[in-house]
Amino acid sequence: MANTSAIVAGVAFVTLAAINVVVMLEASQPSRNATTRNRLIAAHRLGGYLFVILLCIMAYSMSQRLVGVGITGHLPAHLVLHIVLVLVLVPVLFLKILIARRHKQSHSSLKALGIGIFVISFALVSIPTLSELLRSANPGSLGLRLGTGLIVTVCLVQCALVFEKKKQSRASMESHIPEIPPQATSLTNGENAKDSMNLLLAQIEQQTHDTKTLRFQIPKERQLRAKPGQFLTFQWTIDGQRVMRSYTISSSPVHVNYVEITPKCMENGCVSVFLNERAKPGQTVEARGPYGQFYFDETVHKSIVLIAAGSGITPMISMLRYIDDHYCPAKCRRESVG
Repeated sequence: MANTSAIVAGVAFVTLAAINVVVMLEASQPSRNATTRNRLIAAHRLGGYLFVILLCIMAYSMSQRLVGVGITGHLPAHLVLHIVLVLVLVPVLFLKILIARRHKQSHSSLKALGIGIFVISFALVSIPTLSELLRSANPGSLGLRLGTGLIVTVCLVQCALVFEKKKQSRASMESHIPEIPPQATSLTNGENAKDSMNLLLAQIEQQTHDTKTLRFQIPKERQLRAKPGQFLTFQWTIDGQRVMRSYTISSSPVHVNYVEITPKCMENGCVSVFLNERAKPGQTVEARGPYGQFYFDETVHKSIVLIAAGSGITPMISMLRYIDDHYCPAKCRRESVG
């Protein structure tokens, strides 16, 4: 492979690795809708195929160079390093493909492997290229200066992007406020839905390895009349920062003296991690609501089918508990997925 072709292939190789990492991180964002996420996953899969094909071409080119050196020839240090990086890259790449096929929920492992593949790919291309440049260039030459400046610039840009990404993630985690639908309804005996109330965390019950139910006492002077399936909007104070999140009521609205929510601990979730790992009985939180038009009404819904998956089961739990409390005649077929 000619030097120009090798440079083009190397640049494309590293670019594909970087694009795959960016696409993977974007696809893992919780704010992405299903259509956008599926498109990003398809783009990531296509980029992965191209990456593997390009790796095979580069490996073949390397094997031809080794044949040219000969069995008795002395391999340059940069070429030995090149071989070692390829031998490391192949099993890491195979492991990532295996996890993506068999364990799609292991997002942390896939992210770590994707970033590792990018780092190895960058070293695989840059180290031999830099070695050839230093060996062939004259001290103080324009080419050497441009190459050095380019490397320093790339490093600085990467550092800036990393810090900027961390800053944006932290700001998003601390200040994200979910929108409340304008048509959301509140059923509170003439009270304004915007009036807040202070709830006291009275009890915590472990449901699964990553999910807990938190029971809050409702103030005696406040009547909370919710429909089964509605949600409350909480304003938490975490490490001095005020963060707003909405959670569906999982208890039956029949119980007017307390309300329960069942948050699932999400990876990198600011509030969900706090509620599952750090929240203690005795803490208070400001809440508003209830809101939402997705609820069960026994005067309208005579025959119902409830289908839920994962943490989406919480409004269904509230509906079923309400039905059990009232012995409603509704015909319920209970389907739980995941």
